[in-house]
Amino acid sequence: MLIKAKELIEEEIEQLKNFLSQDISHRQKFLIERKLRLLQSSHTGELSSTHFINFYYQDNRDWAVIHDFSVENNGDAAQFDHILINRQFNFFVIESKNFPYGIKITAEGEFLVDDGHRYQNVESPIAHNQKQIEVLKKVLKENKLMPKRLGIQIKPKIKYFILVSPQSEVVRPSGNIFDSSMVVKADMFIKALLKKNGKNRRMGNNIKLLKKKLKKDPLIKLAFRLASLHQPSNGDYRMKFCLDNSPPPPPLDAGPQDSTALGDFST
Repeated sequence: MLIKAKELIEEEIEQLKNFLSQDISHRQKFLIERKLRLLQSSHTGELSSTHFINFYYQDNRDWAVIHDFSVENNGDAAQFDHILINRQFNFFVIESKNFPYGIKITAEGEFLVDDGHRYQNVESPIAHNQKQIEVLKKVLKENKLMPKRLGIQIKPKIKYFILVSPQSEVVRPSGNIFDSSMVVKADMFIKALLKKNGKNRRMGNNIKLLKKKLKKDPLIKLAFRLASLHQPSNGDYRMKFCLDNSPPPPPLDAGPQDSTALGDFST
């Protein structure tokens, strides 16, 4: 069941366009252009993680789906592209990445992205996800979100994956040297997860009839409580792209909200 939809990205696109008009380094330009390109192309949703996840899971009563979730715990902040939770209270933390020319993972675990001319070093999404998960664990524990079984609070099992576009080329070392099995193509991940966790059970038009019943469902109750802790991002990329000394972008008029889930392979 879809608990929280993907958020709008128009303001982010305008902000990134503004940054490109400023005096920035080659690397900053590469990172900003890549982010801008993927945000603009994501409107089609045809190859995005959100598209695949929603197609199979948004009407599935055995899964809870949360997109674009940001949370803070005692000064530690975390942002999640997607969180899937099943009836066994297994959490699947999913981060989407856009590597149009492909990615190379070294034996030391470094991530190199091909920009069409040469490889650029980027932050390891594996290390990033591990830090994010620690924040999620604390949020679940300190807010007592997990249901109890026989009077004992259930301990969540959390796995993470980095999804890349089905069209991306992934060059990786042997698994015996460095484990990069969590980096998978979006379409293959969804199919594998479906196969491992049983057949899809879609609710379709019956979702409205089941709404009252679902509110008492332990899985749905947990997911809604978690989603209620979401703290919206201000969409400011200045710190992310090391543009702290740049003038702020012009303010934008707030447009109407739309819960439509779109594509989202991010940096």
